[in-house]
Parts: sequence; structure tokens; C-alpha cells
Amino acid sequence: MNTKKIGITIRSVQPCSAASCAGVRAGDVVVAVDSRRVDDELDFRFFTAQMETELRIQRKGKQLTLHMFRDSGAESGIVFGRRPIRCCANRCVFCFIDQMPSGLRKSLYIKDEDYRYSFTNGNYVTLTRTTSDDLQRIAELGLSPLYVSVHVTNPALRRRMLGCARAFDVMGQLRFLEKNHIRFHTQIVVCPGINDGAVLKKTLHDLFGFGEGLLSVAVVPVGLTNHRKTPLAPVTAVIAQKLCRDVGALSDKDAAATGHRRVFLADELFIKAGLPIPPNRYYEDYPQIENGVGLVRQLIDEWGKTRRVLAAAGVSEAHNKPVHWAWASSQSAYQFIQKIADCLCKLYPHLTLDVISVTNYFFGESVTVAGLLTAQDVIAAVKSRGIHYDKVVLPAVMFNIRGTTLDGYSMPRISRRLRMPVSAPSTLAELAEYNNGTE
Repeated sequence: MNTKKIGITIRSVQPCSAASCAGVRAGDVVVAVDSRRVDDELDFRFFTAQMETELRIQRKGKQLTLHMFRDSGAESGIVFGRRPIRCCANRCVFCFIDQMPSGLRKSLYIKDEDYRYSFTNGNYVTLTRTTSDDLQRIAELGLSPLYVSVHVTNPALRRRMLGCARAFDVMGQLRFLEKNHIRFHTQIVVCPGINDGAVLKKTLHDLFGFGEGLLSVAVVPVGLTNHRKTPLAPVTAVIAQKLCRDVGALSDKDAAATGHRRVFLADELFIKAGLPIPPNRYYEDYPQIENGVGLVRQLIDEWGKTRRVLAAAGVSEAHNKPVHWAWASSQSAYQFIQKIADCLCKLYPHLTLDVISVTNYFFGESVTVAGLLTAQDVIAAVKSRGIHYDKVVLPAVMFNIRGTTLDGYSMPRISRRLRMPVSAPSTLAELAEYNNGTE
């Protein structure tokens, strides 16, 4: 028996909108548009792209046919209720969510494997739950680009890494997408002893076989916490150096052949290897910035521009009172933040700025990126200094869109715990705002 819910429920309808004028009401279920079945909001948006559409509606057990007319570029005015997310059924050996401690907010434990969110939000999916019908729908709706976790192209090894015996051949899936003009970003999480070395080179060569379909490849190190159950080898400095050398050479060769770079190494690999961060041109248009690829370069370049502006502006006479700040930093970013802090203090002699490298005891000391810092570790690190700071500056990436850290702290709560003012500037220019009287 097919128990799949048909159609999508309307949560609300904006007054005087096209849908309202058509007679659509909150609580209605949209079953079809122009006789084409509707399963989610993506279907609805695609099928109602034209100015006149016929809606088949279910309302209190009855079926209605309504006609909606809208001006070019106008929205329908319909707000839909949320549909359940398609969750991941894999048991990846490297899954970071499976390595998290208990007691965090529930949303952090959701493992997304939904191609709709890959298209709309840039979430990475393995395509293990993407059927041939799903691929046809992706092609029909033109859901491009997608973000695909490849990790390895060898089918047997990929099934082992993903813990999914029924994983499809990802190369076949990607070939179908490219044939149907769907482009994709990809990622490879490197697990030493499993998909590195010759296996990694084969995976990259396989991906190089794609033409315009392949937009980018991010090569990132496996993240390991103290809460992991599956034993995995970490990416050491020696391994990072080899990855930077070998993958870098393949990336350069592919860039020379195609005219643009498609393979990028994560910042963490350069830092761990003790190598300089590549120049801006290496990152093209920063297609993998959300994957930790190019964040440090953007920070360095942003500081270069900000420093020139601040130097030209000079020190405001209104702000010559001594100021003592703390700047909390992840371990991986510490060396770069310290250099910026030193320059700021030279520009503003009345500023003393202590950069505090925060050890991640919550997840484990091997986790060194700012996005995984918790308020508890930051609070402990600042308090250990025994200094009352005029302000404590926090990494903005510690906070989600609702302004909450991984362990559930807001900035006001952190401030109360520290008994000091805190801020999380999104730009370096904001960090120096005290100089122009906005502090």
C-alpha cells in the first residue's frame, strides 16, 4: 500500500495575492498544477512559472480546480508548510554527526540526504537515496548546481566508506546529471589508509573526465572528535604535506588543461602542512568557501584592504583612552589572527589586544577550526587569563543564523558568564569601529 502523502499543504496565503484572488485558502492541499503532480514546493515553483496556471486543490475532502493569474515576476503569495527532510541512511565511517556528544540541540543530529536542500542550500549529499526517478526529476526541474559527496569513485570502496551496501555507482549518476545539463560541486573527505594515495589520484582522474558538469572538487581532511566509535587515522603534518604536494600537482595540471582551477585543498591542509596559504587567484571565484576552502585567504585579503583604510583615516581624537580587548581564536587561525592583532595595535597605540588560542576540549583537541568552537571552551580560555577585558571578540562563525553556539549559548549569555562585553563582528572593519565613534 502506498502511504506517501500526496500534494503539499498551504500554511498561509498573503492577502490580495494571486493565490488569494484565485480563491486559495490556508489549509488547502495543492495536488497538481496543470495536471502535473506536485510533491513539494520545488515542483510548485517550477510548474507555476507561467502567468496563468490551473491548480487542483483538496479542501476538506473535496477536490477543486482553481485558476491563478499573476503578473510577470510576481509571487503567488502562498506559504507552504514544511515537509519532512529526507534523512541519510548511510553509516559513513567518518561521519562527524556520529562523533558528536549527546545533549546538544536536536537539529545538530539531523543527517540530511535530500537533493532538494542540496540545490536550495548547498548541502552535500551522497546520492545514495537518489533513485533514477529522482534523477529524472532533477533533470526536468533543472536543479543545478548540486553538491555531491563523492569521497571515492571505486564502487566497492565507496560502499564501505559510506556504510551503505546499496549505494549506487556515483560516476553513473554524475554522468546522467552532466548529460542533462546539471552541474555539480563535489567533495572528498580524505581518510588516511582508506581513500588517499593512489585511490585518491584515481578518484580525481575519474572526476577530471567530466567537462562543464564538474564545477569544483574540495579535498578536505577527515574531522575526528574524542567521541568517535570507529577507529580512524588522523591527517598528520606529514600526510598533509603529501596531499598538498600530490593533489596540488594534479590540480595545477588540470587547471592548465581546462583554463581554470577545479580542484582545491582545504585551508586546514595548508596550515597543518606548514605551507603558505595560496594567493587569491588560486581560489578562482571561491566555489568551496563554505567547505573551509579559502576562508583564510579571504581573511588575509580583507585585512589588507581594511588596514589601508584605517591607516588613511588615522586615529580619532575621541578615542585615545586605553582599551584592552581579548580576541578569541581557533587554533588553526591563531597565527593569522595574531598578525592582524599586532598590526591593529601599531595603528592604534592605545589598544592592547590579547589573542587567545582556544583549545577545543568539547569535541577534542584535534578539532581546530573556529566553526566548531563552543562557548564553554571560549569562556574557560578567557577566564584562565585572569583579566577583566573591556571587550571580548568572538569568531562570528561560532554562531548559527539564530545567534546560538553549538552548545546553546547566545552572546548575551556568554557576556553574563564572563561579566564582560562581547561581540562577534562579521568583518574586520567592524572590529575597529571604536575608532570612528560607533563603539
